[in-house]
Order: sequence, then structure tokens, then C-alpha cells
Amino acid sequence: MVFKFSEGLKEIYIKRLKIDEENLYSAVEIARKNKNINFESSECKFNFENTTKIFIEKVNLCLKKHKKFILIIGDSHAVDLFNSVAHYSSHPFIISLAQGGCRPGLVNKSKKCHYQNSINFVHFYKNHIKTIIFNQKGSYFLTNYKELPILEKIFENTKLYLNFLKTDKKLPIFWFGPHAEPNIDLKKSVILLQSLLVDNKKMEQLEIKGIYDLDKYLMQNLEGSNIKYISQLKLVNYNFSKDFYVNNNITYSDTDHWSEFGEKYFGKRLIMNEEIKKILN
Repeated sequence: MVFKFSEGLKEIYIKRLKIDEENLYSAVEIARKNKNINFESSECKFNFENTTKIFIEKVNLCLKKHKKFILIIGDSHAVDLFNSVAHYSSHPFIISLAQGGCRPGLVNKSKKCHYQNSINFVHFYKNHIKTIIFNQKGSYFLTNYKELPILEKIFENTKLYLNFLKTDKKLPIFWFGPHAEPNIDLKKSVILLQSLLVDNKKMEQLEIKGIYDLDKYLMQNLEGSNIKYISQLKLVNYNFSKDFYVNNNITYSDTDHWSEFGEKYFGKRLIMNEEIKKILN
């Protein structure tokens, strides 16, 4: 059966397609530009890459108003998590030491990473810490950043590092597992992106599937340890066909980081969990 459009209907149909492309183009521009929630107006919710003089001054200033803080440590994915947590948590004092390209299980000689300074900071301020949360990009635990087997040495090094943070106060440490990595390049043309959004199989092929195996591995290997594991994958329950492009908004700012919209969209799912509410509020 062949459907024929009148000239008027044809014009409306073409215009509708054009509007969809324009909306998608606009969504891409916004997602790539607005990568994180802005917390400049929030005095005691802030993220720094390292324990600078200004960071310590801000911590000490906030300690005059609030007894304890939540500390989030990790790489650039921990910045995403910090923004989600800080946005939804009622706790007034939440800080983050997180830097892109820096992970405790991997030595990065080209960067001045924050992990040793974070240990010193935690031990000095141990009486003022409510909870420590760790998070990092999941694919760095995978072979070639996407495949099995899991790089167990990196896991062991990361676990060892987190145990250094315990101190004699036996501070509660939570390892928030990885979030989904759709691996969709927003720098590609809108036409290509549009073709992905209407073809679930293509989207599924791009996603880093090893993240889900890693999640199970971390859960199993941290069970019974001093480090409590929280599966973000289970809490967020990411569905590529429904959660990547939502109401003309893209939830990621690149292949693996949440956009500002995504930090709010996925963060809301995290905070809805009763166990997470107890940790974060």
C-alpha cells in the first residue's frame, strides 16, 4: 500500500522533521555547553581538584556553621555525582575532591593528582567527616577501556587506597559504582545522532557493556569488606532508548559524562532510594 500526501500535509510533515532536527541540534549544543550544575551560590557545597589554600579556607569557614561534611572523592565522574548529590541532598555541607584523569588505581605522572593530599586531609579532619563517597569512571577497570577481563590489579590498588581513608575513626566509606557509558559522540552530525535515536540496536552496540560485568564484580568483591558498595546502575536503571534523549534534553554531555540535565535527571533517581537518603541527608 502506498500513502500519498497532499502538498499541505507534505509541507507539515517536512516541517515537523525539520523542527525535530532543530530541537536535537539545540539539545546537543546545550548538553555540551552546560556540563555541570552551577553551585557558585551555595557557600558550603563545592568541588575542588585538590586541597588548595582556598579549599582549606572554605572548609574551615563552613565548619564554623556546620559540624560535619560529606566528602566525595574521585575523578571527573565523581564531579557528576557530587553535583547530583549536592543538588538533592538536604545536608548543608557537601564537598568534593575530584579531578579528571586522576584515579587511585592508576598512576598519572603527567598530572598532580589529589589522592595523597586527600588522605592527609581526611586524617586531619576525621572528626568532622560524616561520610566518604568514592566514585570513578568504570571503563578504566576494563581491558582497552571497554572489554573483559576486568583489570583486577587496578581494583586491588583502588581498594587499598580506600582503606587508607578509614582512619582510627573507622569512617563510613561508600563506593558508588559506575554509571552507564552510552559512548555516543555528540560531536558527530545531528543527522547521525538522529539515526541512532531511532535505532535502538545501534545505540545498544555503542554502549560499553563491560560496565555491567564490572558492577557485578565490584559488588561481589567488596561484600563483607569495610567498604560499602552502592550500585548506581541498579538505582538509576539506565535505559538507552528512554533515558538518553528526554523531552528535548540530552542526559550526557559527551560519551560518558552526565550533562547538567542528566545530573538532575539521574540524581533524582538516586536520591529516591531510602538507603541513599540515609547516607546523603
